[in-house]
Amino acid sequence: MDNQQSAEFICQRIKDDANKQVDLILQKAKQNAGLRIKLARGEANKYLEQKKEEAKGKIADIRKRSLSTVTLETRRIIIKAREEVIAGVLEEVRIKGKNFRLQKEYSQWLKSIIIEGILNIAQTQIKLVASGLDSKLIKENFISEIKNEVKRTYNLDVDIETTFDKNIQDTGVYIKSRDERIIFQNTFLARMDRQMDQLRLLIFKEIFGNA
Repeated sequence: MDNQQSAEFICQRIKDDANKQVDLILQKAKQNAGLRIKLARGEANKYLEQKKEEAKGKIADIRKRSLSTVTLETRRIIIKAREEVIAGVLEEVRIKGKNFRLQKEYSQWLKSIIIEGILNIAQTQIKLVASGLDSKLIKENFISEIKNEVKRTYNLDVDIETTFDKNIQDTGVYIKSRDERIIFQNTFLARMDRQMDQLRLLIFKEIFGNA
């Protein structure tokens, strides 16, 4: 039963109940004459008017609930559409991150996140685990540059052991203590996950503004 039918059904029920009450009142009133009948009709009419007002209120309530349902459904559709847009943008970011190693800026970025990882785990004996795709980039001179930068900027001597994992496809690296008790995952996707709330908010503001 839809909302219109529900409203009509309730109105009919109210009308039927009211008519029954009117008949009952009039039947009782017919036992008397003159003024008593006039008073009974007045009471019956008053009762009908009262029920009409109740019916209007119930119909308005039904329509209000119906409008509320439509509004909630509209909001749900809008939220879903926004989520799909944000998810699409995030997927584009992930793809760009995966392809970042093809850019000339990748080498400098990789150095910076390795240094960030070293400072994060605060160890001098470092195990660096990188993608096999970066094996041509992360060579002895690359590691030496990192060690010199850490020494010069942070006055920290570090010993770095490097290994490559062919299963890692993501850009970035894993930085571990030599005993592997401390691990800092600093790949692009891991960094993205750590900043997901800020990323989603930024994307929302850029695309939808204050909508």
